[in-house]
Amino acid sequence: GAEAAGAWVAEESAGAALFWVQPVRARAATAAVAARGRMDLMDMVSPFR
Repeated sequence: GAEAAGAWVAEESAGAALFWVQPVRARAATAAVAARGRMDLMDMVSPFR
């Protein structure tokens, strides 16, 4: 009934929210890894400067 439909809508919007949040989290993780990699690179390069 209406209750089930409401639950489905809530679940659907939660899924949509997850769908939108996921790429952001993935991008943040990628950025963090890239930043860490860049710092490691700087540590390797700095003694030779």
